[in-house]
Amino acid sequence: MAKNRPQQSNRLTRNSVEKSRRRRIRFFLIVIIAIIILTFINLKTVIRTADEAKNKSSEMDINEGIEEKAILKSEDRNDWINNIKIYSKKSDNAKYILENLDQLDDPMIRLASDRPDALGFVAKFINPSRRNNFDYDRNGYNTIVTPNKSIPYYVQWDEAWGYKQYGYGIIGFTGCGPTSMAMVVSGLTGDKNITPDVIANMSEEKGFVSEEGSSWDLYPYIAGQFNLRLQKIGNTKESIDNNLKAGNAIIVSVGPGDFTLHGHVMVIVGLDKDGNIILHDPNSVENTKKTWTYEQLAPQIKSLWAVGTNK
Repeated sequence: MAKNRPQQSNRLTRNSVEKSRRRRIRFFLIVIIAIIILTFINLKTVIRTADEAKNKSSEMDINEGIEEKAILKSEDRNDWINNIKIYSKKSDNAKYILENLDQLDDPMIRLASDRPDALGFVAKFINPSRRNNFDYDRNGYNTIVTPNKSIPYYVQWDEAWGYKQYGYGIIGFTGCGPTSMAMVVSGLTGDKNITPDVIANMSEEKGFVSEEGSSWDLYPYIAGQFNLRLQKIGNTKESIDNNLKAGNAIIVSVGPGDFTLHGHVMVIVGLDKDGNIILHDPNSVENTKKTWTYEQLAPQIKSLWAVGTNK
């Protein structure tokens, strides 16, 4: 029996080596399979990101590379449709809208015409399965150099709330007042749950909205509900500058001009390094990215309200 022990020992050693080799092979196979899976996932992500970027650029830079330009802020329905035809050269959503114009009221057609960024929003209004590639920075654009750096930027045709009923339409085209007030309340209180639909619901409950739009009485009411201080201020550069430097946000109602053919409400949030005005236009990302001189805004201003915290 003693003579068999070395042989048994050798067999055990060989078995141990073989098991170890198999374990290593299994380990390497698992690693290789994991690498292949991760590579495939990353490749799909890259392709999807590239496609999304392509779609975003095609709708957000809709006029680039097209000789015929859209006629914006027109009262003529034919101009609206022609604008969408221009956009359709680069946007599948614009093509879809043209094919389904009979499913849209005039305000939605006009929104698609005047705001090419909103083409996805309008197309998705017709068919919820459509893809809306529009995205934006809710923290705002530009650098605010005043003490008030917290006012977020909300677009009224954000699909998170834009389809909700408000007044004679939906927040997407009638909700500039609630959207502006939501920016102010959300920023000054730090409560990010105060979105345009929340303010719109409060406005409707208290009867502050009609076919004419939101009543100016909405602003002091909402400010009071959130323990904020609101004061009507004069249309002077000094008044605007002083309130911004004090950390207040300013609700501004404007008439016909750069922003609207009728009436519109926005938020003045700060000054740039040259003293130009930074505003949040709830209906236009493009206007929000710009800065404005007081001289540009002054003739269009109908009323101003400074809103701040009760310190």
